[in-house]
Amino acid sequence: MNETQADSSPPDSEQKSDFVKDASILGGGAVDNPVDPQPPHAEAAAENTSSAGDPTEIGGNGQAEDTASVIARAVCETVQDEMAHLLRLVEEKLTSDNFRESQIDRLHDELQEYRSDIVAKALRPIFSAIIRLHGDSGRLAQSLRGEPPDRLSPDRLIRMFEDFREDLERILRDNGVEPYTDQEQADHFNGRRQQAVGFVSTPDEGQHAVVAERVRPGFVYGETVLQKELVRVFKYEPAKPTLAPSNT
Repeated sequence: MNETQADSSPPDSEQKSDFVKDASILGGGAVDNPVDPQPPHAEAAAENTSSAGDPTEIGGNGQAEDTASVIARAVCETVQDEMAHLLRLVEEKLTSDNFRESQIDRLHDELQEYRSDIVAKALRPIFSAIIRLHGDSGRLAQSLRGEPPDRLSPDRLIRMFEDFREDLERILRDNGVEPYTDQEQADHFNGRRQQAVGFVSTPDEGQHAVVAERVRPGFVYGETVLQKELVRVFKYEPAKPTLAPSNT
């Protein structure tokens, strides 16, 4: 570089002074800071960014997240409370059912015991009478075994059987069972209280279904027929015509 060119270049201080003057003329006033200011749209963007990112301001994303958390926590607590309530109801129901079953089992056992006791009390007199009859018949058989044959007459044997029958009838009467012979329809057969064990033929149509013979009495307990009376009944059969003898 030659000396003329170096002298023609203005010094740095002078260039800076001229730039400041030009800027003051364009801006209408003095400029203290020579650095270019930020554009207006950059400042607005910065303000929006700072405002949106602050979680403490009302209406921001932080408040929305806090509200959602509170609602979710409340829903979870409500569901847990309902589940616990349902669980308590189920446990109470199971406890009640188990108690009811135990009560039913206990009542059933007591009923069975009570029924068995009733049956035993009802049958005890019958058992006692049969046992007594069993002993009497054993003593009678033992006494007859030592008797000479000539003393065992038919009449004596028949009387022994009649006595035995009377003893059985006494046992039945003592326990509410009564023998009967049906008289509701006079001598006509009564199918409700009588049972036919045989028939006797008769040519008389008026004798049809009339009792011909009473074989065995019936037995009743109160109004209940335990054993129908056994009878034989007349049965009408027309007389067969007789053939006149032929003349040969």
